[in-house]
Amino acid sequence: MKKYIYISSGALGKNKNLNKIFSILKKNKINSVELSGGKYEKNLIKNLKLNKKFNFIFHNYFPVPKKNFVLNLASNNKKIINQSFSHIKNAIRICKIFNLKYYSLHSGFLYDPDPKLLGKEMKLCKTFNRKSALSRFIKNINIIGDYAKKYDIKILLENNIIEKKEYNLFKRNTVLMSTIRETIFIMKNTRDNVKLLIDVGHLNVAARTLKFNRVDFLKKTLSWTEGFQLSENDGIKDCNLPVRKNSWFWPYINRELNYYSLEVYNLDIDVIKQNLKLIKKKLFK
Repeated sequence: MKKYIYISSGALGKNKNLNKIFSILKKNKINSVELSGGKYEKNLIKNLKLNKKFNFIFHNYFPVPKKNFVLNLASNNKKIINQSFSHIKNAIRICKIFNLKYYSLHSGFLYDPDPKLLGKEMKLCKTFNRKSALSRFIKNINIIGDYAKKYDIKILLENNIIEKKEYNLFKRNTVLMSTIRETIFIMKNTRDNVKLLIDVGHLNVAARTLKFNRVDFLKKTLSWTEGFQLSENDGIKDCNLPVRKNSWFWPYINRELNYYSLEVYNLDIDVIKQNLKLIKKKLFK
């Protein structure tokens, strides 16, 4: 099985267009990229075809929609659900054009985040009933799973993050799929082509906030895990820092997968290249 270490396109600048991203990759001899966010591309398929020599994969908010919104399959807002379905189905169809194996997306929220407030100070807002949101999320993921199966695409769900600051503000866990129990429940109740993309940074913070064992999470979800997003943080905030030689997760990473992504931000390209080399040494030795 061919193994890929992708660099998240967010590491190259959150608002760069595809041509700029691929230009940076070429200049630095990096051939695999996890496309996540960026700018709306009017000629998306054409630009991707021009760069099909690169190994790329789509994640969550890619292809970037013309009008911003926050993808949330646990929402009780029909407009947001319809936008989310439209976005995901479009991504799946384009994945098929390029013979991509996966499309990955974030798990649901118990509220609908305002796109304008992303990355800014969290504000208290009305939240959904957890049981109802979980039921909607599973129902909607299964619709997506059935759709993706027609295109021979696997859906990877990314485990969610809950920071202590947000937990204290709402006095509750406001995201789905951040705990061991709920993640296993979701995986047992979704289609066979729905698997996991484990963000170890998200896991590190959620485990500290909700007081569970992060290693147990990795061990108990192993049979569903088909990819990893790698980064480091202090367990308080998802800082997207470089991985280290002694990062906590190395002994528990499945080395037989073909999807590993370095998701770091605001770093010099040379540091990113050193991190990619470290990951390769750790996983492919």
